[in-house]
Amino acid sequence: MFVSRSFPIYCDFSKCEFATLERTRQCSWERFGYHPKYLYYQLASRRFRDFVELSKSGTTFFGLSQAAVAAYPVLLPPLAEQVRIATVLSDMDAEIAALESRLAKARNIKQGMMQELLSGRIRLPVDEREPKEIALARSS
Repeated sequence: MFVSRSFPIYCDFSKCEFATLERTRQCSWERFGYHPKYLYYQLASRRFRDFVELSKSGTTFFGLSQAAVAAYPVLLPPLAEQVRIATVLSDMDAEIAALESRLAKARNIKQGMMQELLSGRIRLPVDEREPKEIALARSS
């Protein structure tokens, strides 16, 4: 979401939509030589965040001047390469999301198992011979 001093502006690059308080507009980024997802990844990059940090102005309300935005050097490979880059990055995002989901599930299972074991609802079988065998193995 971009916010200007006069009204909020919503921008979804993946759907090529802009919304202001008055109306929603659509544009064709390809017409300007950009793939929407590629542009999204450009503006989500550390490079752009660092540029914003260096270029922002204001004391209580930070903003970027039009001159600063115009000065940002956008990396613009051919459209076909933009599509390939955006596809690879989207696939990586999907893989990361799947791995994060699996990790969260494993953490929940671990937490549940810890609660069951520490509350005593589940007891682990203890083999009485085990300590003697360990002691004998160490002394040999």
